[in-house]
Amino acid sequence: MGNTSKLRSVLLIGVIIATFTGRNIQENTVNSIAVVSGIGVDKSEGKYIVTLQIYNPAANRKDASDEVAAYTYKQEGETVQEAIQNMYKITSRRMFLQSAQIVVFSERLARDGLSDVLNYLIREPNVYSDIKFMICKDISPYDLFRIFTPVSKVSSSRFKEVLERGMRHMGYRGFATLENAKEILTARTTQLTVPYISVVGNPKEGFKKTNIEQSTPGVLISLEGVTVFRGDRLYRMLSFEESIMYRIVQGQLNRASVTTGCPHSKGRVSWKLSSTKSVISVISERRPYTFRLGVQAKANIYDITCKGNLADPIYIKELEKKSSKDLQVKLQDLIRKSQTYNTDFIGFSDAMYHQNPSLWGRISKQWSRLYPDAKIEGKFEIKLINTGDIIRIVK
Repeated sequence: MGNTSKLRSVLLIGVIIATFTGRNIQENTVNSIAVVSGIGVDKSEGKYIVTLQIYNPAANRKDASDEVAAYTYKQEGETVQEAIQNMYKITSRRMFLQSAQIVVFSERLARDGLSDVLNYLIREPNVYSDIKFMICKDISPYDLFRIFTPVSKVSSSRFKEVLERGMRHMGYRGFATLENAKEILTARTTQLTVPYISVVGNPKEGFKKTNIEQSTPGVLISLEGVTVFRGDRLYRMLSFEESIMYRIVQGQLNRASVTTGCPHSKGRVSWKLSSTKSVISVISERRPYTFRLGVQAKANIYDITCKGNLADPIYIKELEKKSSKDLQVKLQDLIRKSQTYNTDFIGFSDAMYHQNPSLWGRISKQWSRLYPDAKIEGKFEIKLINTGDIIRIVK
């Protein structure tokens, strides 16, 4: 019994020592590094401006006071690496980039070209290749990170949440990551698309903590849609509605809503998509090249103000026909805009590459000249799965 008691005492003392030693090591480690939560990259007058948002552990404990949850620093350099290296002028802690949750590029940088920055970030071993990135419109990454955002104390975490939850709520599948950007820019058979956000309200008011101390914040972050690129340069920004149609075409949009008109009456009907299927076919392999883009969607009625009998199969067919026609117009508008912009973000070149690789090999270098003149037919078909509990309502 005596030896057992001594052994327990020794073990208890060992656990206590290990606990305090581990805690001290952990605290010393945290105090020696700058935990980066977000990275921003901008460019001005030939120099890169890098913003790092540094997580403040002291402000994120349960017993934390009103300390700022994160600090935002920026430095410039001839290269991104030089700008990050210059951060050590204002902080002596080692930059822990592995913890970064998101990368934000300025609109100005994206229009100038992202290749050099993407190549650096892909080569940088401390930045994960699956990290998500986006574009900020009409505001610099530095100012964006300085905005006090509701829900999350750290603004970069909030941006990531807006991107992920906002896109998933709208039914988006798939995000822009360094890895898929590299694949797209290397393959050159389709164009890069990247989500973009903007600030609603006066950004300067968002720099004040009072922005989150009121029931309705005066400054908010808004997920606007997707940008389309020509090569590595941002070329156009699609509207929210255009972005939804683009995602439908890409097969990346499920569980989202689309709104169409009513047959024979005023009113609107909202459809909740449950599945979408998109097929691009090369119809003619002679100039002008001809394509057919067919989109099929299965959906439920989500909301309706039409005057009609949803128990009548004939009316249902009319409703499907009218809605298909409305969505087909939107689809054709997106195709027309793609050709007008001369940036094949929909993926007709990719379809040709897979259906006739030898032909694509012969014309790929001329595609930017040939694409605007291609003949493209867009067809959209929506099918009702069921009418739910409102099947017997007659208006």
